[in-house]
Amino acid sequence: MSLALNDLLICCRQLEHDRATERRKEVDKFKRLIQDPETVQHLDRHSDSKQGKYLNWDAVFRFLQKYIQKETESLRTAKSNVSASTQTSRQKKMQEISSLVRFFIKCANKSCLVQPRHDGFCFIPYFVMFDCCLLEARSFLMRDRK
Repeated sequence: MSLALNDLLICCRQLEHDRATERRKEVDKFKRLIQDPETVQHLDRHSDSKQGKYLNWDAVFRFLQKYIQKETESLRTAKSNVSASTQTSRQKKMQEISSLVRFFIKCANKSCLVQPRHDGFCFIPYFVMFDCCLLEARSFLMRDRK
């Protein structure tokens, strides 16, 4: 495994950390790594080869899904009767999660447009998964308003 992919794998594993502060630290690193040309090149190549033993776009997205689930669960289990500023910070957190997913989709699709895959697949399922995450986030936010 290349050094670039190894760094991304370590970063992705940190996104699964139990401590929110550790996960938060890795988000900026994650953004930087998924737009690094060397990392993108390796992810593209491994996504095309369909070899499960290498890190590819699908595997990175699965790590991102776990991150979203952890963050959403953290927000869901928090107290519901809180101040307006706490509700605002929770909404901001959900927006940050959404923007991270959008950023990932943008990077994955941009990569695909530069170097289309042999089967024409261009990460469309990520939009479907993103919509599901947004629906879950919206229902969580509406719970606080009741």
